[in-house]
Amino acid sequence: MTAAREGLGIWQRNPGWIDRRLDGPSEIVTRATTLSPNGQALAVQTTVAFELWDLKKGIRVNHERLPYTRRDPTKPRFHPNPQSPLYAADGSTITVTGRNAVVRFDSHGEPIDRFELDQDDFTAIDPTGTLLAATDSERTRVYDIRRKELVAEWDKSARDLAFNGSGRYLAMATSGGGLVWDSTTGGEPRYVREGESARAVAFARDADVLAIGFSGRVLLLNPEELDVTAKIPTDVEVYRLALALDGNLVAWTSADQFVVWSRESRRVVLDESIDRIQALALAPDG
Repeated sequence: MTAAREGLGIWQRNPGWIDRRLDGPSEIVTRATTLSPNGQALAVQTTVAFELWDLKKGIRVNHERLPYTRRDPTKPRFHPNPQSPLYAADGSTITVTGRNAVVRFDSHGEPIDRFELDQDDFTAIDPTGTLLAATDSERTRVYDIRRKELVAEWDKSARDLAFNGSGRYLAMATSGGGLVWDSTTGGEPRYVREGESARAVAFARDADVLAIGFSGRVLLLNPEELDVTAKIPTDVEVYRLALALDGNLVAWTSADQFVVWSRESRRVVLDESIDRIQALALAPDG
């Protein structure tokens, strides 16, 4: 699944072409997309709204404006990677981040509740719905959503954030490289350095696989030991990452290139040029 200037494209991995194309959200820019666990619905986050699409019918079934406040002009402009809408494992809820709040929707796209944030925060939520990581141009914090309390904070901005399937590990893409924090110990994050800034991070939800994207390569690691299991060269600057649930497929994009790599065959299985890619998602079954 890719979102680009010409609309939303549903790709078939074999033989590697666009199966169908949706007209695209009504807003100017699609920021992030996520497929439902059963693959029949698509959650889309645009610059200012949340949209839910029925993929069988190819129609938009709901459109909700996200919480929005004007940016504070005294603060540095901050544009990290967009966080994809998060489906609960059973597909019953979808959690979406606005500029100053996190909103939970039901499976029909109707809002249920919200968690207030500072206006410039970019966030990630762990799949259990317990921890929320938020970053702005100056710092990164982790909250317990249910208790509504701060549990960790660092004076470091992150370009991208991702939790693993159990919520134990938080990965951060920063100017100093990749960072991995263990929520069970609460200690300092551990570095994964490649001599330059990390651009994107992603976990396989059902496997112990972490991907960290740099310019010209993607690293696959075990999040517990931080052992590198694969170093994948690529001729593009990695902007976004996604992994299949079992970690077998790794997908990444640059501004205009879409690549899928298989851990099983250890080779690229799809490589396509697409103009101005805005978001990336893999179907649950890959």
